[in-house]
This record gives sequence, C-alpha cells and structure tokens, in this order.
Amino acid sequence: SHRQTMTAIKHVRAAASAVHPTLSPLLYFLFGTVATIVLKTASRGDGPFGFGPRGLLDGVASSSSSASSSSSSASHVYVPTRCADGAMSSEGHCDDPAGGGAWTYRRPDDGSCAYVEGNVPRDAGAAARLPDVFPDAVDVLDFGGGPGGYLTGYRDARRRAEEGTRTRTRTRTKTQDSSQPPPPPPPKLVTVEPYPLDECLFEGVTQHRILDWVNADPASLPDREYDVVQTVEVLEHIPAEHHSVIVDALTRATRKYLLFTAAHPGQPGEGHVGPSMKAKSTWMKEIVSKGILVFDEKKTKEFLDASGDYNLRRNEVVFRRRDAVADDDDGIGGSGAKEKGRIRARL
Repeated sequence: SHRQTMTAIKHVRAAASAVHPTLSPLLYFLFGTVATIVLKTASRGDGPFGFGPRGLLDGVASSSSSASSSSSSASHVYVPTRCADGAMSSEGHCDDPAGGGAWTYRRPDDGSCAYVEGNVPRDAGAAARLPDVFPDAVDVLDFGGGPGGYLTGYRDARRRAEEGTRTRTRTRTKTQDSSQPPPPPPPKLVTVEPYPLDECLFEGVTQHRILDWVNADPASLPDREYDVVQTVEVLEHIPAEHHSVIVDALTRATRKYLLFTAAHPGQPGEGHVGPSMKAKSTWMKEIVSKGILVFDEKKTKEFLDASGDYNLRRNEVVFRRRDAVADDDDGIGGSGAKEKGRIRARL
C-alpha cells in the first residue's frame, strides 16, 4: 500500500542519516529519491526484487532478530575457564553454582600449585585401591582429574610391579636379540583439565593435549585409547545441557571400563550446579541409553568396597563396553589370554 511504501521510505532515509548524518543535502535527496523508486517498484511486485516494502522491512527485522538470537545463543556457550567474579577460592576452586566452572588448582594470588599428593582432595584409600579394582589397566584417563589424585594409585602399583620384575631378572643377561620387536609404548596416566597444569601435575601423570572436551570436535578426541576412563565428582560442575556431549566423549575414549561418579541432588560442595546433580539411576539410564556401555555389577561392588567416602559410595557406578562383555569372563575386557598378554607386555 501507499502507506507501507512511505513508511519504508521513511525508514530508509532515517537509516541513511544514521549511517552518515553529515551527508550533504544533495546526496541525501538523491539517496531518498532512488530509494523511493526502488521501493515503489518493489511494492507493485513487478520489480527485480519480487517483494514489497513490508517484505523488505520484515527481512531487515528478521536479520536483526537472527543476530540477536545468535548473540543470545553465544552468551550461553559454556566456557570451562570462566568463573563468576569473586567465586574463585584461595585453592583455585570455582564456586559458581549458577554457571559452573573448572578449578585451576592454583592459588589465585601468585599462581603457585595449590596441592601436593599429600593434601589433594580425594578419597586416598579408594585412589590406592583402584589398581585392585582394575588390576590389568595400563592406560587410564581421568576426566576432571586435577593434577592426578586418582591416578597415583595406578602409578604406585606399576612401580611395585616393575621393581619385582627387576628383582627377578637381575641375574639374567641384558643382551637383547636385535630381531626382537621394539618395546611397547609406555603406559599412559592422563588427566583432562581446562587449565594447563604443567608443574602442578603429580609425578607420572600427563595432561591431555585437548583441554576443553565440551567444545572440542568429537573426531579429535580419543577413540578406544584407554583401558579405564574415569570421572570422579566432576559433571555436577558443568551445566546439564552439556552432559550428553561429555558422556559421548568418555564412552568413545574407553576400551573397556568407565568408572563414573557425580553428585546426587542436594549434595553439598563448591560450585555444584543444581540441575547438574542427578540421582545415580538417572545417570545410569543416560549412559546406558547410548547403547555402547552396560552396567558392570561386579566392578561396581569392588569399588564400593574400596571406598570409604560416603558420597563416592552413594554415587559410583562402573560400566563396561557392551562389545567386551561376551569375550570377557575374567574382568579385563577384550579377548581373554591374548589381551592379558598385551597388557602384561606393556607393564
């Protein structure tokens, strides 16, 4: 209509003035005249644009709305290294129950390491007995494992095994047949944390090269690289809408087992995001529904017996890959004696 056309012209001229309010009167007049011709032609539907001024304005509004929507969506992207102002504790714990956030494990005043093996928050008894629960685990990854508090037990058990091997072979010749295959790669004890930990890592522990697994390309993450993947009281610090992505990544990374614990509803703690705390039955349903892992009752009970912490005992559950169950009746996954031989060679 005429009214719509004039309204559109008014908006275009206003836009021209807003873009460059110092345009000379002549240029302003020319710009407005051209806009009038274009919009009147478009309003009849016989111009090259094929829509009237309302369509033009609707398009502008739509673009503005899309930009606003994109901006709003971007504001909800989870950045694990973002912590609310004043929410970082003196030990580097992010206590932000609204948005979650990773711990730095460093003192914010000077950046020094907040923990050594003797004072890191953990169930020390459970950490020491994890090698008993997973006696044949060689490569282990701990998502949200900090400097390695729940990895040191594997390291210590491995050292004891290596010392025993050295003792038994001291009298043997060290000459090695050059035709023998090269030694296997060293075992891996890997923690996943968003902040670089460097000198704060405990001895024998390395940090995965990809720090942010929530926003990473899934194809870049490990694929069946670890005998055991574990995450101990971590996902309650991450907004619930990202849980599925993390479960997918952990499931993909394990060759055999996933040891999982996360805070239950109402569990006290620093930085627990309310909706991210779920009952164990809910976690089990979400993880098993992926179709890759199954509940391992035997291993769950073994970890339950190893732990003395109330919340860990209430929250923990162990899963095993579905495709490892049929061939595995000795608790190691894979294919029986052949798999055992591979693991012992690595040790």
